[in-house]
Formats: sequence, C-alpha cells, structure tokens
Amino acid sequence: MNRHIILISLIALTLFAACKRTEAPDLSPLFLGTKNITLRELKALSKQAEIVLPDGDNGLQINGIVISDFTTKNMEAKTIVLQSEETNNNTGIVIHFDSIPNFKLGERLIINLNGQKLVNKNGEVALIDIPLSNVKVSGSGYISIRTTNIDSLIKNVDLWNGTLVTVYDGMLSGGNGKYSGTLLFKENGKTTSIKSQIFNGALFEGTSYPPGVNAITGILRTNGKDHFIDIRNTKDIVSAMVTSVVTDDMNVIGIGNDPYSKKWSDPNLFSTDMETSFSKYTVGYVSGYQYANVMDKDFLQKDRSYFYFYTMANPYDSFISNALTIPNLYTLQSIKEVSITFAGSQANGLIASTKDGDSLIVKPFMQGKDAFKIGLEFSDNGYPIDNIPPLESASFTQMGTFFTVTFVIPTRAEILKHAPTDPASADYFVSKVDSWLASPGFKIKNLSTRYAADPNSFTELYAPIIISKIEYAF
Repeated sequence: MNRHIILISLIALTLFAACKRTEAPDLSPLFLGTKNITLRELKALSKQAEIVLPDGDNGLQINGIVISDFTTKNMEAKTIVLQSEETNNNTGIVIHFDSIPNFKLGERLIINLNGQKLVNKNGEVALIDIPLSNVKVSGSGYISIRTTNIDSLIKNVDLWNGTLVTVYDGMLSGGNGKYSGTLLFKENGKTTSIKSQIFNGALFEGTSYPPGVNAITGILRTNGKDHFIDIRNTKDIVSAMVTSVVTDDMNVIGIGNDPYSKKWSDPNLFSTDMETSFSKYTVGYVSGYQYANVMDKDFLQKDRSYFYFYTMANPYDSFISNALTIPNLYTLQSIKEVSITFAGSQANGLIASTKDGDSLIVKPFMQGKDAFKIGLEFSDNGYPIDNIPPLESASFTQMGTFFTVTFVIPTRAEILKHAPTDPASADYFVSKVDSWLASPGFKIKNLSTRYAADPNSFTELYAPIIISKIEYAF
C-alpha cells in the first residue's frame, strides 16, 4: 500500500505477537534417562538422510510451541510444526506422527525422542513416525513471529525453516484469484518471490484472496529448491485495503476528580469499554477525559466527556507531551489508517488551580500567529525510533470547530527509505523497523501554539485541543 501519509495522529499501542506467556512450564523428562535438547541442537544432528536418535540413558527430549493449526487442514496429514520459545534466533521443526494429532495452536509440548527417526529430505529436517504417546502438553506458550523480507528468508532458509515469519507489502498471484494450488507472493518493487501452498482439503480452499497484501504470515517450509510461506488460515493474509474500522468515541462515563484539590480532572482513567487510554509525563498536567469547559459548551454536547489535550508550546519537547494508548483489546499490527476528530478549545484564562498554588493559564488565541496542529511520532515502547522523522498535520486556525484528519500508515518499504547510509547502522535500523512492525506504536503530540504566552512561564504555555473521536482502520 504505497500511499502517502496525509495528516498524522498518534496512538501508542502494544501488540502481542500471539499467545500470552504463562507460568513456568514443567519440562521434566517424560521417561527416566531423557535429557533436554534444543531444536537447533536436534537439527544439527541431521548429518545424513536418516538417523535413529539415541535411547536408554542417552535418550533425548525436546520442547516447543505449536505454530501450526490442524483445524484448518492446510498441512500434511498427521503433521505439526514446533517452534522454539526463544524470542530471538528461534528455530522450528516439522514433526510427522504415527496418527492424526490434535495439538492446538500455541500449546507447549514436551516430546520424548528415545530411538525415534530424524530425516533430512529435500532440504527440510523433520521427525517422522513419532508416537502420540510420546507427547506431553505443558500449558501454552509465547509464539514469536520473525518480521523480514523475501531476500532474507531465502538467505536464511536453513536456519529459519519451520518458524513463523511475516513479510510485507506485495501481491498474490495464481489459483485464478482463489486460495488453490500453489500461489506466488512478490513484494512491491522486487523481482524475487516466494510460494505458498494450499493443500487439497484446506477449509479455506477455493475462497478468494486479496490481490494487494499488506502482510502475509506463515510457516517457512522447504522442498528442494522451492521455499514456501504456508499460511494457517485466511487471517494470515492482511489485505492492503481497509476491511474494518474500530471507532473510539472518547466518551468516558463517571469522571473522577483529584482527591486533594477537587479541581483537576483525573488523567488516569481506564474504561472497561474501548476508550483510548493515555499517559502523562509531568504531575499537574490536566490532559484527560473531562466534561466541557464552560467556554466550549456552545459547540459540545451535554452530559458526555471529551478528551482535553493540553500541551506546552514547545513542539520539540516530547517529555512534557501526553500520549494516547490503544487498550490491549486490539492489535495495531495490521493498522492502515488512523483518523482523529478534534477541535481547538475556546477556553482561555485561568482554567484550574490546586491548593499547592499550581495553576493552568491559557492565553487568548492570536489569529495570524497561533494554530492548532497534531504531530505523529513512531514509538517503540514509548521511545521515538531514530531516523524516522516525526510527522505533522496541517495547521487549523478556527476555534470551536471539529476537523477530521486521516493518517495513512507507511509501508515497510517507505519507512526503510529513512535508513542511514552506514551499513552497520542501516542493519540496526532495519532490525528496529521489523521489531516495530511486529508491535507498532505511535505517540500523538499536541503541537498547537500560544505566542502570547510568556516563554519562561510554566503556567501559561498551554494550547488545548479537544479530541472527540478516533477511528482505527485495519
């Protein structure tokens, strides 16, 4: 999706790659004498087409997380794929059982390998004919998804085979527009491609796929010179088109006041509904969900709250700006657009004060000098990502009027245009971007101004805006 970012808004979000981590697993040996071995160590034992693993006192066992989904049937019969639970440098292995397994996506398995067979066939290492009785389920685990590109996949296929991967921004072809047979995925602007197998009998076989793809996630497989990203279900394909919109009307019912002064609105409210939450960096700032200021009542609804977003005048000081955060009900991994509806507040003068003498003073809006503006910062756990410049919306000069600005999230290729020229720094930047794509975050910043304010005063440099709605397009 190569669209330009029009105007920007900021959301901070945290994404979970898949299943949540649970309590420490029980990895005790299934049978007396077995010892744990990592999947990487196991695959390193495959020096020939087939070997029989040791048994007795030298017996081995492995553990990992199921990343395949038997319920959708897009895999060989009697087969699962197990991935190590490392977040970095993980590996995986294909396991063929002696009968049909029903291990669920995200389950942690312990598998006894006493005397079992390890094969290396057509470039893929696998365990074969494993008895289901050799398996113990030990709760659920965390699935790490590697974000990368096709060139890196092909370069590292021996290391990454059997792991879950995501590549971005391209086109699917084949199957007459339907999930059928062998499909081809090619990244935008690239000549290399990778295949994706749709097995006969897959539950989604024959359904239409989107030609434009924002992201494709699947299990990296190998068959000779052919490499595949095999999807588990249609949710593994994220369309480049907007297919759903989640709306937050920013209306929190039941506003609490500061227990000391009774004058500051509580800026740390969290709702059980989808109300975008936020954080603040400095004690005493009043950004938060509030009822309409008396000077704004002529254009705001009664009996509902709004998000009042105050800020210091300096747009470059991020430590005193507030941030909005999407609750963990949703993931931003497939976010495409964010639309924010906001207005410049008409409030001025003394807005609030505390018993300790703190006050919030808003100077009058000066036509021709002051403006209402929002900025976007790409955020990695609250910190800006170096080399990705912050983005700004247009400037608005009308008070008391709601405007909606829409920000189109850039593609991976567009973001990577900001990579530094030094090779080592560029490699680090790419790793940061791929980590961000797996769990994207943003920070909305109020860049509005009040030139009449004393630049040396911490009580005057406020230019409030009112956010009434945020729409997240996926």
